[in-house]
Amino acid sequence: MAYCQVSDVVALAPGVEISNTSKPSAGQVTTIIADLERELNAQLTRLGYSTPVVQATSPLAFQVIKNKLAHAVLAQVLRARAYGSSSPKDQGATDAQGIYDGWLKGLKDPNDPTELPADATRTSETTQKIHADQTRSHVTGLPSSEFDVNAPAVRMGQVF
Repeated sequence: MAYCQVSDVVALAPGVEISNTSKPSAGQVTTIIADLERELNAQLTRLGYSTPVVQATSPLAFQVIKNKLAHAVLAQVLRARAYGSSSPKDQGATDAQGIYDGWLKGLKDPNDPTELPADATRTSETTQKIHADQTRSHVTGLPSSEFDVNAPAVRMGQVF
């Protein structure tokens, strides 16, 4: 079950040809895709998502994964082409890898609201995310503008 295909990678950068004779070849790119999919599934499982994410049951999550994984594959392809070169040819690789890495970092960070779309199936190992509305005062009726995050929560002499 592949999240993306060679054609998805080419669609991100139409000037990048991937064929049986390209560097890397279409077969090598297919191997890169499979390797990255295994790594991504391991990360998603650790974050509490059921894997693999299936297009039929989680179409939105599948599309997000397809796009981000295609960027990671593109980065690998561009790096392979620039390997051994001292020119800045791999800038596109850095940009594509940054898109994927930033997305994955956001998924892992409990303070970052980045999540897969709600149609992605979760396991019992779900990572709890802290969303902006959870950082306000727990006291009802207290406007957030009057809530001072630097003020002590308990003062000396307070009786409970």
